[in-house]
Parts: sequence; C-alpha cells; structure tokens
Amino acid sequence: MTQTDAENRLRPMIKTVGDLFYAGKDFTVFSTYTMAPRLDITSGHIPNGNLTPFPGNRMGISVTRGLMALPDAGVMFALCHEMGHGFSEAALAALDLSAAGGCVTEVIADLGSAYLLSQSGFSWPIITDIATRGVTLGIFDQDWSGDHPPGTMRADCVRSLATLMQGGESFTLSAKAVCLSMQGLKAP
Repeated sequence: MTQTDAENRLRPMIKTVGDLFYAGKDFTVFSTYTMAPRLDITSGHIPNGNLTPFPGNRMGISVTRGLMALPDAGVMFALCHEMGHGFSEAALAALDLSAAGGCVTEVIADLGSAYLLSQSGFSWPIITDIATRGVTLGIFDQDWSGDHPPGTMRADCVRSLATLMQGGESFTLSAKAVCLSMQGLKAP
C-alpha cells in the first residue's frame, strides 16, 4: 500500500471517530492535537507504528516500511489501532469504562480499529482473518508485552466483536462486553 493510499483511507475514518466519540467535532488526541491523515514512514523491516506529532498541532502516525509492506487490511488494521490509542479515552468513557486500564486500553484500540475497518468497506471475515494472522504478520506479539495481551487473545476479542455486531448489536454494547471480559487480566 502506498503512503497516499493509506492517508486517503484514514481521512474518512478520522471523521467517523469524530462523529462517534467527539459529537461530530474534531478528533483530538491528548486534548491538544487534531488527528490528521498523515504518515511518517521510517526505516525498519519489523511492522511497527506509533502516534507522532506533526507541525500545526496535528497528530499523525509514524510507521515502518515493514508495516507498509503488509496486506492492505493488515496495514489499515495496524494504522487504525495506533489511531485507536488517540481515541481510547473517549471510547472507554462512551462505554462507561473510564476507570479501565491495563490490557483494556489495548483491546479497545483493536476493537476501534476493527469497527473503523468494517465501516470503511472491509468485510468482517477479512478483519477477523487479519486479527487471526496478527502474530504471523507481526502486528501482534505472541505473548504478553506490557499491557498488550497475547495475539491469540487479541484475535479472540476481534472475533467476539465481529460476532456480536453481525448479530445486530451496536459497537458500543459489543465493545463494552468484550472489554469487560478482559478487565483485570494481566501478564503472568
């Protein structure tokens, strides 16, 4: 996927986040930066990404070339996960889980990513396939890493969200159920 393609796909997703969690206003990160569809591609073969500030109080995403070499759905899942860290506080507040911490903060970023992909034309089978292959693709760790649950748990969370939403539940109720199931889990 090219940088331009990825940035163009992020633009409507950023608007969706603003509509869903910020009452139609700008999607802001850390109450300071406005999320922008901007990528900074760095060297590195291992897929990785992080939120990064850009000039003009904009927040974008820094990604490795290794991440950009993944299948399109993998690139977008990873980019939306990083973006999810920017809206996780607002998402958890919308789920009445503001006090949640630990692995729930990673899980909500995954769930937000999956939801954004589903709203932008990716089918649930493609989204759950990417999550299932997350460890192989290098976007999930095999074992616990800080607050990141093992890739198999993260994939299970995405599949649970997909099942609930395909059954007619809203994102809010589905994500809340999944997050509640993960509360209190910690690395051994």
